[in-house]
Amino acid sequence: SRGESLWELEEQELKTCRERNQEQFWWQYPEDRNWCWLGLKAKCHAMLQDPRPWSEVHDLAEAENLVPQRHGDPFLPLKGADLCDRKELGQSRPWIAAERLA
Repeated sequence: SRGESLWELEEQELKTCRERNQEQFWWQYPEDRNWCWLGLKAKCHAMLQDPRPWSEVHDLAEAENLVPQRHGDPFLPLKGADLCDRKELGQSRPWIAAERLA
């Protein structure tokens, strides 16, 4: 699958994310936080009513300067993100009356 499960960032990218995100996400404060991850996760949480693939969330977070510019494949925080990113797999199914009573 595309993307990496480990988000390797340069020290300067981490510093920039901290400068951009620490004031907004102050409650997440320990020193050793990955502020780029917090920015990406915040963008994801802001879109819970309209879920998008991680690659699109990253692009939107990048447009808001919450995360650094992508270098190649997107960071995919979940294993099997290609399954998780398929909206049709998370849709409610139509239950029949017997199933509702079980």
